[in-house]
Amino acid sequence: MAASDNGFLLLDAGLNLIASNAPALQILCFPSGPDRIKQPKVFLADRVRTSLLDHRNQDSPNFVSEFRSGSVVIFARAFNWTVTDNIRFSPLSLFCWSAMP
Repeated sequence: MAASDNGFLLLDAGLNLIASNAPALQILCFPSGPDRIKQPKVFLADRVRTSLLDHRNQDSPNFVSEFRSGSVVIFARAFNWTVTDNIRFSPLSLFCWSAMP
């Protein structure tokens, strides 16, 4: 994974996928190829809940700060904010990372 291929996921308050990039799907579906994933949105939602959340604090799970994909260690950051559209508040999370071989 090249340095310019950093992955990102944009998630809503329910951790449902709003947007992502191709490297996100590639790194999260390893060792399968992204072309083998029939429903990428469903697959990524499941992977977020099972692999990218730190489940040690059940009251308020946070995202992990690193995870592995094969032999690659992925260092990650999560950013949370609330977007207002004059009608409602929408909490969003941005989870992004870069790989270190």
